[in-house]
Amino acid sequence: MEIENPEELARGELREETGMDAAEMTRLGMLWIAYGFVRQRQHVYLATGLTPAQADPDAEEHDLTARSVPIAEFERMMLDGAIRDNCTLSAWGLYQLWKARQQ
Repeated sequence: MEIENPEELARGELREETGMDAAEMTRLGMLWIAYGFVRQRQHVYLATGLTPAQADPDAEEHDLTARSVPIAEFERMMLDGAIRDNCTLSAWGLYQLWKARQQ
């Protein structure tokens, strides 16, 4: 299934899962979630200019919590295996590539 407007979907997921709206969404790239196994893509965006909004989690996301951590701690969590899902690790790599090109 092709997503007509990935940014609109990303904005909706951001609001639904974190209760935040973004002033700007920068497209960082697209990933295959399980290439060769599932034909499902993930679009990666950098959300900036965040403001609180009303969260609206799906039933299976009712216990989802978001918390802010310093970047050094986030990177340590990835290296230590506390964060190990391929989507997060890949999205962080895309962000790092994007960030390096901004300087």
